[in-house]
Amino acid sequence: QWSWDQKPASLSCVAHSVPVAAVTWWVGGQQIGRQILDKNFKIRGLGPESELFILPVSDRYYGTYECRAENKHGTAVHPLQLAVARPPGQIRQVVVEKVTATNLHFRFVPPEDTGGVSIDSYIAEYKEARQSWEEARRRYWFHGPDGSFELGDLEAWTSYDIRFGCSNQVGYSPWGEDLQITLPKPGPPDSPMLYVDNVDVITMEEVIVLDNCTVELSWETAGDNGAAVDYYQLEYARVEDTDPSQTIMDTGQEDNHTVLIISAEQPHTWTIQSLPPHSTVQVWLTAHNKIGFSEESSVLVATPEVSSSPASVLNLTQTSSSTSSFSHHSVLTISAFIILTLIFVDFASYKTFHAGFLFKSLNLAVISAYKRIRKRRSGQTVRGQTRRQESLK
Repeated sequence: QWSWDQKPASLSCVAHSVPVAAVTWWVGGQQIGRQILDKNFKIRGLGPESELFILPVSDRYYGTYECRAENKHGTAVHPLQLAVARPPGQIRQVVVEKVTATNLHFRFVPPEDTGGVSIDSYIAEYKEARQSWEEARRRYWFHGPDGSFELGDLEAWTSYDIRFGCSNQVGYSPWGEDLQITLPKPGPPDSPMLYVDNVDVITMEEVIVLDNCTVELSWETAGDNGAAVDYYQLEYARVEDTDPSQTIMDTGQEDNHTVLIISAEQPHTWTIQSLPPHSTVQVWLTAHNKIGFSEESSVLVATPEVSSSPASVLNLTQTSSSTSSFSHHSVLTISAFIILTLIFVDFASYKTFHAGFLFKSLNLAVISAYKRIRKRRSGQTVRGQTRRQESLK
């Protein structure tokens, strides 16, 4: 157990025995609470669990304590250490792994003396060479999974003074030796990291065999190297043969070579569909900024054969025909239902309100026809009576 700056500490002990053992605490051969009466010690629990609380107001409280468990069968002693923690020692080495126009990538070699407790963070204090350390800025890093760190947002073609340190719960280490690093001029961006189906192509085989004729691509943003990336250029072309060792066909042919320009503001994903079956396709991706193009990231993908047996074609045709017939029948049924519903609504409106469109018009037409028929019959009757009267005369 560790403590510092009079920070309270506790030591715990559990005795496993039958019958239950009594637990006492000892230091320097004397029992705490009997020979040693000190308000800076407090004991909670006398067995089988017990805890000793210590307020280390001076260095004499640091050392080895004993937890003694005793029952009628005997005594067991377990020593516990309370030590004073310190700030960590100086970082042994800083390994610079990569320098770009605006970023530094490096690793730390931890100090030999961690101060008794684990390192919490690493620190960089940095400034431009013409500035004083009072104007310096700080950057903190916590432990990463790969142990590498990055210092970014620096000015291209500028000299920096940098010093490194670390910290634990107690405090900060002394600063290490100053480094002076001059960053280069802006240049083309770094090569983007390309993925196929969300898997890094670096970890894949030489040729990736696809399940179908579609490939889903994605990529990580490339380091801009001092000039912002404005677009990505995605290209793909069919290899001359399914053997990837064959030479790629002339990429100037429009039917073989496709070039796409994708803005850096768009999502970094793209799906290539309808690739030719049973073929090998090469994909290239480059990043661009105002300085130029990055080195390309590329991958070879192979598409499977497409089955074209007569049974498959027949089944597909039958399914399409059935679907078409079903759709035609459904349209006729729905149309008939709508027409019948409109007729019913129109009839109900006519019977209730003497309104409507179909039945009102039909009723008016019937009445008009009936009146014309009656008028015609009346005219025929009058003419017949006139003829009879003339014949009698």
